[in-house]
Amino acid sequence: KGNMNIHIRSKSGTVPIKMVEKEPSLYECSYMPEEDGDYVITVKYGGENIPGSRFKTHVEPPTNSSRCFASGPGLEPQGVRVGIPTKFEVRTKDAGLGDLEVAILGPDGPLEYNCKTYPYTYDYTYEATSPGLYTVDVKFAGEHIPSSPYSVAVTDTSKVRIIGP
Repeated sequence: KGNMNIHIRSKSGTVPIKMVEKEPSLYECSYMPEEDGDYVITVKYGGENIPGSRFKTHVEPPTNSSRCFASGPGLEPQGVRVGIPTKFEVRTKDAGLGDLEVAILGPDGPLEYNCKTYPYTYDYTYEATSPGLYTVDVKFAGEHIPSSPYSVAVTDTSKVRIIGP
């Protein structure tokens, strides 16, 4: 029987490891990365590297939905009109890894939208189907971005009549 030895190294140095022997020759190991970047994990048993040892892994920066930004007429409190396509944009640069989720809910229920995706930028287009208050939820990695949810009042200008001299 040999000794199990695990060493994890980041760009700043050695990373602490928690290792528990669950049963003879079965170990459970864990570590908590404190910075993003490349890590090298070396596993030795009885003083010898196990097959494939010097494992390389990469830790991404933490996800931060507060670094996302959304703007455009489709998020404004007023000015959106029934039957006229409107747009908004969401930028996720520097927010880390995560999925962007958008939901638009109007008086008649969920509203469909189109999305064009570019690196770190998402362009959304939707067309309101009836007047009333709409809610636009924008989440990144499961968390609302700043100012989300947005309340958007939609008007139907086709029903406006102007009478006068």
